[in-house]
Amino acid sequence: MKKALIILTVFTLVLTIFTGCGEKRIKGTDNVTMAGESEIPALTQEDGALARDESGNMIVAVTGENGEAITNSEGNVATTAVPISAATLNGDMVESRFFSVTIPKGWQYLTSYNEVIVGSDDKNETNKIVISSRSLEDQEGKADYPGQNIFTIEKGACVIEKDETEKVKIAGVEATRERLDVSGAKITDNVSKEDAAQFELRVISYYTFKGPNAVYGVRCESKDPKTADKVFEEVINTMVLY
Repeated sequence: MKKALIILTVFTLVLTIFTGCGEKRIKGTDNVTMAGESEIPALTQEDGALARDESGNMIVAVTGENGEAITNSEGNVATTAVPISAATLNGDMVESRFFSVTIPKGWQYLTSYNEVIVGSDDKNETNKIVISSRSLEDQEGKADYPGQNIFTIEKGACVIEKDETEKVKIAGVEATRERLDVSGAKITDNVSKEDAAQFELRVISYYTFKGPNAVYGVRCESKDPKTADKVFEEVINTMVLY
């Protein structure tokens, strides 16, 4: 019974934090948007990134029913730590449980939840990047990195002109990059000749690396077969790993 009461109390506190923020701004915080939630009054660091505790939870202001800040005995805004359970938009940054990534000029944030997806803002949406992560604990015993199953399926279904694997440095850590230059889809029982003919020339690159608390799989795609790896890495090298 006691355990149930504690859970209910915590849930009520989190609900209060997320309620009534609207357009209001609490001093010392920025209103950020977590996927599936309303705006949240989160504390930020000097560089604009979310303030986090040692476990990677974001620090947020505690608010009342009408969105007003609740102060502690010293007159300061009361705060609490909230798990980053989904991709959270914070200005030109997207923050997730195990990383943050800055969206450079020429790119835009796309709808996402557990994964972070960004795309180029040109009219053809030429380039797309999908960033997936998994805790070291959840990764234990698994051979594949996050999102690798999709890449493996694509590799088996595509006509590959070039397949290159290299060691590179991403976000300050050692990474593996596998790049596929593809010219079409293989004709199989599930893919007709007509469907294969409609398959666009493109580049698919897949990066895998390990951070302090998680492993990462980053799938990059471009409709321009001449796209250089540095186009993708301009974005993924802005990642900060937690």
